[in-house]
Amino acid sequence: MKGGYPRDEGLGTYDYEGWRVPRGDQPAREPSYPTDRPQRVKAPPYDGSTPWEDYVVQFELIAELNEWDERTKALQLAASLRGKAQAVLADLEDGKRRKFSTLVDSLVQRFGRANQTELFRTLLRNRSRQSGETIPELAHDIQRLLSKAYPKASVEMKETLAKEAFIDASGDSDIRWKIYQARPKSLKEAVCIATELEAFNLAEQKKGVTKRLGVRALSGKEPGSNGKTDTGKLDGTNDIAAVMLKGFSDLTQHMTNLFKRESQQGLKHDNKDRRTPLKCWNCGEEGHLRRHCPNPKKEVSTEKGENKLENDPKSAS
Repeated sequence: MKGGYPRDEGLGTYDYEGWRVPRGDQPAREPSYPTDRPQRVKAPPYDGSTPWEDYVVQFELIAELNEWDERTKALQLAASLRGKAQAVLADLEDGKRRKFSTLVDSLVQRFGRANQTELFRTLLRNRSRQSGETIPELAHDIQRLLSKAYPKASVEMKETLAKEAFIDASGDSDIRWKIYQARPKSLKEAVCIATELEAFNLAEQKKGVTKRLGVRALSGKEPGSNGKTDTGKLDGTNDIAAVMLKGFSDLTQHMTNLFKRESQQGLKHDNKDRRTPLKCWNCGEEGHLRRHCPNPKKEVSTEKGENKLENDPKSAS
């Protein structure tokens, strides 16, 4: 045997760890690595859509795990930038792109929460519950906006602000007033109260719909029941309403006929007056009466043969 594995020229095999293996089937040896070397972890990409403060904390932990120095951290961070965050590199000089602290400062100015607090405060003030949005979803978004609007506020202050912002964003004035009356001490209590109130209102609405459907079903006449149901009071009310409606209809018809009759009679009188115009008995002219005649009064003979003037007070005596 000349080094390596023992060979059997007659059978065309060789010994490998006590086994007879055909020639040419020797398995390849796997390379061995030191087991005490830590495994490398790649930094995730950053495009500016997530908070920079959250990303940089994770990046620092990955840099510590990989034992990166300052220059390597700067190069790894630059290689991880995407989209809007990648545009920050073009604003830096060539030497500053390899300084980790300078690169971090530029990203903080562009994507840090400190420069966007006013924007998030405005969004928080104008936040209202959207159509189809659940109460827990609203509370979660309130907390997210609050953490960005007041990043340096204490835990107690954030809890109070979150509770008040949630109540104002609830939408329904009745629910807001009832939550205020309950005086919740935290956002969690306010969410529980709002959820219970909403469930109660939904149950009441469903109960009202069921009640209206039941009334409709009871008011309908079943075949062979002669209009009688188990709710006699309801049937009596319907009968009274029907009688009143019929009486009102008859009265309306009667008044209409009466008005028509009077209008026809008035029209006949008007036509009659037009056919027989006024005529004065004194002068014989039309258009006025004798007592209004402007002409001199004519003498009228009486039964005794006396001549008297009409409308003469002496003759009247």
